[in-house]
Amino acid sequence: CAPRAYAAAQRSTTTEPKLTFSGSTATCKYSLSSMGKKIDITMELWRGSTLIDSWHQTGTSVISLNETCTVTRGLTYTLKVTGTCGGIAISPTSVTKTCPLF
Repeated sequence: CAPRAYAAAQRSTTTEPKLTFSGSTATCKYSLSSMGKKIDITMELWRGSTLIDSWHQTGTSVISLNETCTVTRGLTYTLKVTGTCGGIAISPTSVTKTCPLF
């Protein structure tokens, strides 16, 4: 029973980055949890090779980012997430979407 409980405590839970639009506002979300581990996350919003905005958060066990910024309708944006969990690099992940014209 003990090894099983230990294994469950070591699991990490991540979400894919989420990028949504409401008019000319982009909402950028990402969360990661891993019990007892130090988590260091950077989330960046890009338009092509131009960095629009970035956010950074450090904590233990749970990180949850939920940020907004102004964007231009009709253009394509990429939300990128990088960081570490327990001192080990997480796999970089991203999502690309176009802000609707209407």
